[in-house]
Amino acid sequence: MTRRGAHHRATLASNLPEYLSDLRPVRGRCLGRRCKSRWGIVRVSLDFRDPATVDRLATIECASCGRTWRRCKVPPITSPGGYQAVRLTLILPASMHRWFARGRWHAEGSDGVVLAEATIGDLDEAARAHRIKAEARADRAAKAKAKAEAEAVEQHHRTVDLLARLAAMDAEREAEDAAMD
Repeated sequence: MTRRGAHHRATLASNLPEYLSDLRPVRGRCLGRRCKSRWGIVRVSLDFRDPATVDRLATIECASCGRTWRRCKVPPITSPGGYQAVRLTLILPASMHRWFARGRWHAEGSDGVVLAEATIGDLDEAARAHRIKAEARADRAAKAKAKAEAEAVEQHHRTVDLLARLAAMDAEREAEDAAMD
């Protein structure tokens, strides 16, 4: 398989039109016994399940059979012309319902949905949804922190008032004891 053939096969497997694809084949050797391919394509996996961060992982897979060769450094997702330069896998949060019943935890559903052959549009939509959730989470955390600080200040004022009342009561007792003597 030639470099151009590897690019063409990877483009077809990624469901990308040829004119929107700038996949860059990587020279190597497939580990499959029957596969004679010497070209691999970089696949970047983006995990959006954690609301605080997006985990990124890059691997090189065979352009012919799809077998994973090795991990590599995460390259830029787009080329300088704005075309998709890597194959994308998106792991999006799904609906998982957990409940505790009869002495054990039960789960229904999945914690993630995998889009194996994603495009730049899918990535943009996922990033936008993740950003909205992250901002909402940050707002909730800021409100909770402000509420906790307000409760701490209120507790401090109550403690100061209580100590002042106790000091006044002690002063009255001492004054009564001094008057009796």
